[in-house]
Amino acid sequence: MLVGSAHPTISCHAFKYFSAIDFQLFIEIYPTMLILHHPKLLDFMQADYCVSDIQQLFEFLKNQGTFQFPSLDNGLFAAALLKSDTEYTDYTSVWVRDNLYIAHAHYVMGEVETALKTVKALISYFNKYRWRFIKIIEGEADPQNVMERPHVRFDGKKMREINQKWAHAQNDS
Repeated sequence: MLVGSAHPTISCHAFKYFSAIDFQLFIEIYPTMLILHHPKLLDFMQADYCVSDIQQLFEFLKNQGTFQFPSLDNGLFAAALLKSDTEYTDYTSVWVRDNLYIAHAHYVMGEVETALKTVKALISYFNKYRWRFIKIIEGEADPQNVMERPHVRFDGKKMREINQKWAHAQNDS
């Protein structure tokens, strides 16, 4: 997957302004600036795209499992995919923002039940810690004390807060 460019003035978006020759020349001059996680993706990179190009790329990505999001039993999505070689990390933390993005993607793709299961699990979690919202709103908790805020990262399997100091702010969402 193309994840960025080391050149400060050329971004992925700049490629749409290149001609096919410019694009090929760019790749030859700056081959290490593009980070691809699958060599076949280079076949899909070009200066201009038509609908059929996007459809072919979509099918390739779908066949690679790019759009498969394994969820926890309760419908939430952990920040990391745990496999047999990484299970020891037990990193099943759930991020509120990420789960909303994933739920929205499922909704847009017509997978309404998946989206609803995620949203219902988030509502269940927030209901459990509703008192945090109330204390902040009523001025009984200091919003500057990060551990008194509603937690935006939590244990998705056990549906409980993680007792670890964390900013609990997702100001980029």
